[in-house]
Amino acid sequence: MGAVLAMLLVVLAMGYDIPSWVRWLSLGFGLWMIILIVSASRTVRRELWESKSALKRARNQRDEMKRYFHALMDTLPTWIYFKDRESKFLQVNKALADYSGMTPEEMIGKSDADFLEPESANKNRQDEIQILASGEGRERFIEKENLPGGGDAWVLTSKSPLRDHRGRIIGTFGVSSNVTEMVEAKNALEKEHNTLRTLLDSIPDSIYIRDVEGEYIIANKAFAEFAGVPSPADVIGLTPYDFYPNDIAARYLKEDIRVINTGETLANHAHSVENAKGIKRY
Repeated sequence: MGAVLAMLLVVLAMGYDIPSWVRWLSLGFGLWMIILIVSASRTVRRELWESKSALKRARNQRDEMKRYFHALMDTLPTWIYFKDRESKFLQVNKALADYSGMTPEEMIGKSDADFLEPESANKNRQDEIQILASGEGRERFIEKENLPGGGDAWVLTSKSPLRDHRGRIIGTFGVSSNVTEMVEAKNALEKEHNTLRTLLDSIPDSIYIRDVEGEYIIANKAFAEFAGVPSPADVIGLTPYDFYPNDIAARYLKEDIRVINTGETLANHAHSVENAKGIKRY
């Protein structure tokens, strides 16, 4: 279009012997082309401005998402980490870096082998190799980490494949929560439970606990033998009606309600239980 306009201008400038109507026609055509060029230029400038505005909005959104990401990475107490296909850290959050005694920047390019005992590091590596091969993550499993210099840490972990914008797996990422205190408390509770169970089963007297509905929630070995069932576990969830005649069972439950309502202990209460064993078996 620009070449055509230039040619018209040459004709108008040098064509002295051409008819006037041709001059006017060329001039009108040239003006029309100038208008088209100006209009197209405005359209291009508007599209360019809109493109720049869209790019600016995209950059602002990207910067905003980066701020959100770094805010989470810097404040969450959960360990967050991204690894490449060689299981080397690409990004870690502050909580994990603090636990490792380093800064997030210092951990980049390192692997679990730089922080954990070989057994734990190798196990993590094998887990990540499996995720890379299968494309499937592992959700909420508890694993033990052997720390350098002694000591163990228990973590609740979820791991997934890390993909690029084309969907190709380029590594793994995971979230781990330090649940050492919870696991140690659970182990201590189980130990106490086992100790209490051993103590209860070693006492020759019948011992039991019933809830407000009259169901047995705890019973020792002596009571199970007295009730004629294989083990204390077979007593749980049953009521006195499963072991005694209805009138005796009703009396026991009535006494339970009295103790619950008054808070007073019913001590040294003698009654006949000669018909208890074998009344109702299963």
